[in-house]
This record gives sequence, C-alpha cells and structure tokens, in this order.
Amino acid sequence: MMTIINRNNELNLSVLANIEVIDQSIALLTLLTEQQYVYKALPYLESSIGEHTRHNIDLYIALMSQRDSGVVDYDVRHRGSSVEIDSEQAITQFEKIKRWLLDLDKHTIESNTAVKTEVSINQKRCAILQSTIERELIFVSSHTTHHLALMKVAAICCEATIDMNMGYAPATTTYQRESR
Repeated sequence: MMTIINRNNELNLSVLANIEVIDQSIALLTLLTEQQYVYKALPYLESSIGEHTRHNIDLYIALMSQRDSGVVDYDVRHRGSSVEIDSEQAITQFEKIKRWLLDLDKHTIESNTAVKTEVSINQKRCAILQSTIERELIFVSSHTTHHLALMKVAAICCEATIDMNMGYAPATTTYQRESR
C-alpha cells in the first residue's frame, strides 16, 4: 500500500478515512479472480462483490458530482455497468476517487451541500437535507466499510484468500486493539 501525502502534507481525517476504505477495496479486488468478483453467495448475499463495489463507487460519484449540481443524490445508481463485472475498471475508478479526495481543500471539505435521498420503501418519497461535504465523506466511508464486510462474506463463500481484518468499523478495530 502506498503512502499518500497531499500537497499540504496533511490529510483531513474524513479524507484519510476514505483513503483507508478505498485502499482496502483495491487490496481485495487485486486478490480476486474475475469469477470470484462476480460470484453471488446465494442464499446469503444476493449481490456479487462487483455489485457491492459498483454501489460504493456510485456513492463517491454522487459526492463528486455535487460540485456541479449542488446536491448529493445518493439514489443515482449505475446498476449493470461494466464496473460490476470488471475489477480492473473498478480499481481505475477507485484511483480516480483517491486523486479527487487528495485534491480537496479545507474550504471545499467544510462547505455546505444538500443531500437528496429516498426514504420510503413503500412509495417514492425523497428527503432533501442540509449537510457538509465532510459529513458526507464520513457517511460514505462508513457505508463503504459496511459493504466491505458483506464483500468479505462473499469472498469467504467463494474461497478467496483475503485479509480477514477488512470490513471492520473504526470503533471495532479500536476495541480489538485495546482488548489485547
């Protein structure tokens, strides 16, 4: 894993958290065969590692796109895209996201944004909330960690050799370190 230093020689903690989960994602993808990447661990998981990866990338794209629209819309999904079946494309996308993260300046990170998301499973209902880019960076990092945990289950089911420490929340890893 490479050491990342931005132009200011320091990383915002929310940016660092995202770099960590992206690095975990890339590390996982480099260990998988293409068959493992698209494997669905039914009945335990209905989505492949590729589909979970695409979902994580979609969240970052939504966050990156807010610069043009002023709204982070987490409901824009690219289901069925080639990223779901091609891990090399996913790695390329993650590398682009890392570059975007490293280029974020303090003003942008602290800026306000609107967030639009569906909130009902029974009918289409969307909430629009006020947030900050930093808060959304933290959300995306946490959500990506959650999906890494699901991806870990899929990887185990298809007998992939993986890092068993991936997919843990920061508070869980702190607990594990302190309880040793």
